[in-house]
Amino acid sequence: MKLQDVLPEDIERRSMEIITEELGDRVLDPENEAVIKRVIHTTADFEYADRLVFSPEAVRRGVDALCHGASIVTDTEMARAGITSAFWDGWAVRPIALWRTAALRRRLNGTARRARRRRCRKQPVNCRAGR
Repeated sequence: MKLQDVLPEDIERRSMEIITEELGDRVLDPENEAVIKRVIHTTADFEYADRLVFSPEAVRRGVDALCHGASIVTDTEMARAGITSAFWDGWAVRPIALWRTAALRRRLNGTARRARRRRCRKQPVNCRAGR
């Protein structure tokens, strides 16, 4: 077997071609298709084609949020490393914050607790929901 240099873009392109071939005649929602294929590419698990569920306009809203500088929060260093500087070109995204950092975890948990308290004040019957 002869080793050859292959560019990462070529590997990714071929991977996406294989995924498309393997999906066969399955019809994916055009709005979510790129995300579904990216998940399959990342995990090598074709079951995601049938198991992923998206809220209406989730992808469009996510792209909108990134365009307006939303942060990306990830729970692993590997996921953070996968978001390369090439991705940032032309986007107004703030730096990535890792979920595992204690300060961010406290801030987000505090935000969730405050939101829960506001819900409890508005709907006292459901006060334990979401805990």
